[in-house]
Amino acid sequence: MASIKNVLVPVDLSPFSVPMLKLSKMISEESDAELRVVNIVEELMVRTFKQLDSAYYEGFEEKSTSILNDLLQESGAANAKHTSEVVLGVPFMEILAKSNENTPAELIVLGGMPSGGPYNLGRNAFSVVRMAPAHTLTVRKKAGRQTNGHIPMEKILVAVDFSAHSLDALDYGILLKKAFKANLKVLQIVAEKDVTTIDDLKSKLKRHIPTDQYDAIDEVSVMVSNDAAREILACSADDDNDLLVLGSHSKQRYFKNMFLGKVAYDVVRKARCSVMVVKPQLEN
Repeated sequence: MASIKNVLVPVDLSPFSVPMLKLSKMISEESDAELRVVNIVEELMVRTFKQLDSAYYEGFEEKSTSILNDLLQESGAANAKHTSEVVLGVPFMEILAKSNENTPAELIVLGGMPSGGPYNLGRNAFSVVRMAPAHTLTVRKKAGRQTNGHIPMEKILVAVDFSAHSLDALDYGILLKKAFKANLKVLQIVAEKDVTTIDDLKSKLKRHIPTDQYDAIDEVSVMVSNDAAREILACSADDDNDLLVLGSHSKQRYFKNMFLGKVAYDVVRKARCSVMVVKPQLEN
């Protein structure tokens, strides 16, 4: 079964940090995980402020810590098992470093990082998704779906192709269904050469997973296509899903945990809903 015990949540102190922290708290409560909340202040920006206003530079850490504590209180994350800190550095490099500190993070929750905003994935966040060995959840707003500082996660779509990493994604999709009390749909992507009958394809899923996992699924859909990324994006948009979950693996033999496979790469770049990318389990 999927397990998440250590969640890293980088926040930029914008109002979007609140819904990110709320969602992270829901995951941590379902998994009994520890939240590690970090605000990474761009070093170049701070050095610029130092030249313009040395008093601001001297107090930036205290001010940032105070704002971060307010956000933790507002989101309710202050009541969860958590740690928090303010760090000076290059955002994506610090996130990668923090994700491997002491006990490595199993999940990194990312939102509108600098240069990207909450609707599109910025350069920093995309670099983390590509390179982090940990699973990543990129939280994005959807027009008309966010209310009062909360981003609904009512509809979850999991894409599977019966590979081991896609079935791992289904396991995490079920965990998030419980955390968010959401509806869970599974999209089976089948290559044209593997087509038999739709009923046969649907029964294939039941043969591949335990009964309790199958019973947690609310709907199963089958799509025949040789372009998995296109079909996943189309289905996630057509059904107005809030969260898309998919597995990723790289064909690079020595770095399979460190880079996205092609389908995940395309989906993460173009998706208009939140996306969780499940990486292969780290090997000892």
